[in-house]
Amino acid sequence: MFRGAEEKAAIYVKNTERLAVILKEAQEKFERTHPALGAAALHLQTFLTVVEDLVNGKPTEIPAEHIHLIVSGVVYFISPCDVFPDFIVGFGFIDDIFITGLIAAAVNSSIEQYNA
Repeated sequence: MFRGAEEKAAIYVKNTERLAVILKEAQEKFERTHPALGAAALHLQTFLTVVEDLVNGKPTEIPAEHIHLIVSGVVYFISPCDVFPDFIVGFGFIDDIFITGLIAAAVNSSIEQYNA
């Protein structure tokens, strides 16, 4: 399922109009769900800020492969086709939290520089 998010991310990274739509959906879902995401909410919030900078044309020092992972994570977060659908109480966000954590670990060095 994450492979599909990666494929979509490759398209969205090149098209800021479509990326803006994804960003808006992700921000709305984040506002509704961030308490349920625990510590992953901080990482996801950073991912959304990075995507917002991309949409607004703000340059970042983040390598392209890390941008791709971050956008993939945001796409996965809003995807209705999760391993555990969001409507399953108690389990709905486990896969979102897991994917967010994996991506955060993979892009940690870039995010530290971005936040500096």
